[in-house]
Amino acid sequence: MNKFSSSGFMKKSLLVFVGLLAISGGLFAQDLPRLAVVEFSTNVNTEKARADAVTVRNLVESQMVGTRQYQIITRNEIDQLLANQRIQVSEISSTENIQRLQLQNISYIVTGSVDAMGDDYAITVRVLDVSNGRFSHSDSDLMGSSSRDLFNGIGALMARFATAMATDERGAIVQADTLRPSPSGISIQVSTDTGGDLYFQGERVATLWDNDSHTIPIERPGTYSLRLVLVNQLEKTTSVTITTRGVTRVDFATINISYRVGGPGPAGGIIFYDKGNDADGWRFLEAAPASTEFSSIQWGAYNRDVAGTALGIGTGRRNTELIVTRLGELGETGRAAQLCAGLNFGGFSDWFLPSRDELNLMYTNLRQRGLGGFGSDWYWSSSQSSASGAWYRHFGYGSQDYLNKNTTLTVRAVRAF
Repeated sequence: MNKFSSSGFMKKSLLVFVGLLAISGGLFAQDLPRLAVVEFSTNVNTEKARADAVTVRNLVESQMVGTRQYQIITRNEIDQLLANQRIQVSEISSTENIQRLQLQNISYIVTGSVDAMGDDYAITVRVLDVSNGRFSHSDSDLMGSSSRDLFNGIGALMARFATAMATDERGAIVQADTLRPSPSGISIQVSTDTGGDLYFQGERVATLWDNDSHTIPIERPGTYSLRLVLVNQLEKTTSVTITTRGVTRVDFATINISYRVGGPGPAGGIIFYDKGNDADGWRFLEAAPASTEFSSIQWGAYNRDVAGTALGIGTGRRNTELIVTRLGELGETGRAAQLCAGLNFGGFSDWFLPSRDELNLMYTNLRQRGLGGFGSDWYWSSSQSSASGAWYRHFGYGSQDYLNKNTTLTVRAVRAF
């Protein structure tokens, strides 16, 4: 009797003890910071790359579960949450999205990229600290694209990634003091304050967010080109010469925007001339987008002289000022120079009607290269030919001549910067 009673008591005690463990374990899990692993981007739109990106995400999530340092949000739960909140992973670090994630009591978001480099993958994993909206840690590695290479590579990468993350009393992630070099002992650590697509040696290798970083493993010494294409299509470019082993750091926050003929300008137009220096306060000429064109517009001041207009490059702004003043004296409105001077686009209001030679550059450097969205139209310049005429250029035939100022042609504004 006593034997059975003692056994029953022990069983009941054990059940109570297990129950207390389960309750305390649940409470402990609830105290852990909430972490979610979201989708990984890829730079190639192939079925294999997309499938491998899903596999990498699953492997990363499994590794984070194994740390037992976080309360992991399930894949279905986080995907549904992002869909309901209309949050795109590519914009997850925006101020508005950070506020939404904070309301959901999420501490960390782990994401990254699976970028093809020849037959291999450059895998990047980064963590977003939702408390401050910054990517606080990032790690990368180059690995083969086979199933075994991915499995082993992700295991090694995440072991380093988890080790490099420490949790202080407030649950804030602290990055390790040292950066991991590539197997060759050479790598480039790229950081940026503004997000965009990162190109290495002309090939896109990663998509970076604001205040993000990316490590590029290097096999041998040499000179390497780097280019960051921002969301607004403006670019920053640089080159790095590496002669010794170690980590070379490149901070795009310290590199100025790179402008070039045929590329975007600061106002959202397209650059058609590079003077090569900043004399007179400007170097580049930028044509406004096709959406800003004016059609069937007179030059104005027909049979009235506008003294002082010139033909050369760099004279369009002054020409426009002279024409606008003269048209005001004549009481005319809605003319070519007036419309250009009154244009406010891309945050800039310093547009003008191009001179004859500036208009020629637009035709040669843009229209003939299929850039700028120009039609086969007649375009006015700001260069007067006589009291009754002004210079034009036909962007279909390429011919240049002058017409009566009361003829209606197309107008495209430009600006200098």
